[in-house]
Amino acid sequence: MAAFAGFLGVCVFLAFAVVALSRATPTDAVADTADPPAGALYANVALTHGTLLSAVAAAAWAAGIPLHALGVGTRPLPSAVLLGVLAGVVLAAGNLVAARVADALGVPYSDALTDLLTPASAGGWLALLGGVLPLVALAEELLFRAALVGALTTGFDTPVVVAVAFSSVLFGLAHGAQGLAGVLVAGLLGAALAAVFVLTDSLVAVVVAHALVNAIELVGHATHGD
Repeated sequence: MAAFAGFLGVCVFLAFAVVALSRATPTDAVADTADPPAGALYANVALTHGTLLSAVAAAAWAAGIPLHALGVGTRPLPSAVLLGVLAGVVLAAGNLVAARVADALGVPYSDALTDLLTPASAGGWLALLGGVLPLVALAEELLFRAALVGALTTGFDTPVVVAVAFSSVLFGLAHGAQGLAGVLVAGLLGAALAAVFVLTDSLVAVVVAHALVNAIELVGHATHGD
């Protein structure tokens, strides 16, 4: 239990650091920032999420956390990928509905960050869809679902609903740069992704689902401008 406590302590610290970083980048500041070169923006996203991924993975290795507690190696890869794709399509539709409802209710939302991330070239789309989004999904799912749901429930017999609620609130707050609607929609998406993680017992499945949700959102934004 001491190993799990140390690992989760690191992960909770990292989760709050992500939330603090999001709160330190107000929506207006993002909107007022001159458009950076796509390569520089993607490199920055890759660097921050790569660092997050490395920190969580290193903490898990140092603490000797069993892979099954993180949803690794618990399901055949083809099955995990298929379940992730199916879940991603369903969650992408739900994510769109939630965003529409928030917009209809007049809940503040900013798509400035989405505008910045949307590529303007085929090469940009290749880098985004083939590298950046999978890395973002892997880093965030390892922290918010594998650690704060899987390891928390395995190491401390924490009720699943408590772990899901805790991780989902933090996940929502980590999207503060997108305004109140972004926080609420991300929180709901986080809960849905946590449910996918619990039901499939697979980190691969939830990473695929997360990456697909983000990809569909960005493609839709580029296509329809909303």
